[in-house]
Amino acid sequence: EQDKAKYQAYTRRADLLEVAQSYFKDCLVDSGNKEAYQILEYLLARGYQVDDIVSMELGAYVDRRGLQQQLEKLGYSQDEIRSSGLLSKGFGEDYTLTMLWRDPAGRPIGIVARSILPDDEAKARGVHKYSYSTGLQKDQGLIGLTTARGSSQIVLVEGILDALYLSSKGLKTVGVGGTSISSAQIKALQDNGTKEILLSLDMDEPGQSATER
Repeated sequence: EQDKAKYQAYTRRADLLEVAQSYFKDCLVDSGNKEAYQILEYLLARGYQVDDIVSMELGAYVDRRGLQQQLEKLGYSQDEIRSSGLLSKGFGEDYTLTMLWRDPAGRPIGIVARSILPDDEAKARGVHKYSYSTGLQKDQGLIGLTTARGSSQIVLVEGILDALYLSSKGLKTVGVGGTSISSAQIKALQDNGTKEILLSLDMDEPGQSATER
């Protein structure tokens, strides 16, 4: 009974996160929202096309109250919303571009949010590039694994946006969101049937050191 209760809580939280990201995706393409439009402009300036942005399932966290109202309308309690990590510090303020982090089965386990602030402003304010929702154990999942299901050969990259973009183009790619890979992530690839990993980490010093390691 305890295992059943834990599983039900896990899947309900996953459903809540899926709903939240769906709301964020709708916000991103809402031309009437000034903050969301700034995120869209940022992505277009980086070279992404609108079709890419939709395929990558990116979202805009620009309306915290609207998100809460949407989740409450669907029957989620305030406790569930708080424990989901969606109200993590800086989310919807400093960190507004959102992506889902999923477990090996494809169920959401957290939200990854990115700042779109210019580098100099972000540094002055002490804002990192990425922030992860409270409670997210990113070493328990891989970005892009659901679209690489069953592939014997997989490209492994650092960047989350890189992995989502390449996956949207049909390349079997996963992202670790850093320069290390956990035993749980390796097992997920083994369970996936992966036989060969092509390392394509960044060309900077940390990326090259991680490749050798």
